[in-house]
Amino acid sequence: HYGLWLGYSFNTVVDSNQIIGNYNSGIAVDRGFNNQITNNIIQRNPIGIELWEGGNITGYENQWSHDYYIAGNIITGNTKGIHASKSEHMIVKNNNLDYNRDAAIYFEGLSGSDTIENNSFRFSTVYHMQSTSSNNIKADNNSFQPTGDAYIGEKTAGNITWQPYQPLPAAFNQSIPYCDLTEEPSVWQAYPEIGYGNRSTETLIWDSTDKKVGAASLKLETGRGWYVALNYRSKGDTLPVWSFSDTDSLYFWVKTIKHPTYGFQFFHIRIGNRTGGYYRYSSSPGFLNAANQTWKRYGFPLSGTLNFNRSAIGNVDLSDINYVEFWADTWDYGFTLWLDGVSFNNCEPYPVYAEELPLKLEHSLFVENPAKNSISGSFNNPQNGWAKIDLIDLKGNTIQNLLYG
Repeated sequence: HYGLWLGYSFNTVVDSNQIIGNYNSGIAVDRGFNNQITNNIIQRNPIGIELWEGGNITGYENQWSHDYYIAGNIITGNTKGIHASKSEHMIVKNNNLDYNRDAAIYFEGLSGSDTIENNSFRFSTVYHMQSTSSNNIKADNNSFQPTGDAYIGEKTAGNITWQPYQPLPAAFNQSIPYCDLTEEPSVWQAYPEIGYGNRSTETLIWDSTDKKVGAASLKLETGRGWYVALNYRSKGDTLPVWSFSDTDSLYFWVKTIKHPTYGFQFFHIRIGNRTGGYYRYSSSPGFLNAANQTWKRYGFPLSGTLNFNRSAIGNVDLSDINYVEFWADTWDYGFTLWLDGVSFNNCEPYPVYAEELPLKLEHSLFVENPAKNSISGSFNNPQNGWAKIDLIDLKGNTIQNLLYG
């Protein structure tokens, strides 16, 4: 369940480890103090570093959670990066906290005199920092991507002081999703809940052999027995900022291998924003069970249906959507799931052909028309099949995805 269980430890140094894919926490310390966590790679855990103050036990009544030095770590792809509950005098500096889901750092209970400085926070799915502590959190001179008070930290009590800060390059907005989100340059993460199962981490790969459309499908293998979320994000410095309406739809192909024969017990899809709000589309696990060792295609309008029942959690609007997630949970533990052809609106993923070839420049002609402030274009497709064109401006923003067949 844990990479390192260090309950009640003190004066301990945890340095230069790879702590990846545990079922509860990468590093867990109850009532510890004066510990150093440095230069580790902490990745793909429900909680990367978990610090808290549990109930009294004989011999440790006078210990409480305090005085941590957490520095130089790569804490990436965890559901929560650092969860600090009733942990005082914690110094977190010079860490890379990238692609964590709920919060890169989550504060709870007494968090007095904690100092968060010179860290890099990049592309958290929701908040970079979140606090329910009544204490004020000092978090200046960090760098953020993207930047903004709403993204930096949600606080239900106390305050997070994050300015001044060191800006990272501004994120490019992707206003229109790619036609098929399960093709590169899409980036997906697997975010697990705390749970049980066999001791094997999630693996997430592009599968160019077992696919339904395009060059590859997305394949997840997990031994976990609780929810695992497949989360989409754009590649590089691009942030999805999508605007939809109730008339827009989401389509996808799915294939599963259920372990054992009991099958799946929960299935839902989320689309949400970076400030904690999302729409949840609750569906029957029978849709995943029906896809056992066979490809099935499903789709639904974003207004919701009886089969994909929509509910709103938090403050969310279809005009500002930043991610899409597929959540699956099985009876017992362990399953394999493929996704392919994930697309919004009327953008039908292109069919599969024996060979896919890029269009070359000599096959196309584009002419500027200054009188109409427009560009006309034509191309000659040298093979039978479909052509997919992405129009991208000089800042890297996707203007439009086009399909011709």
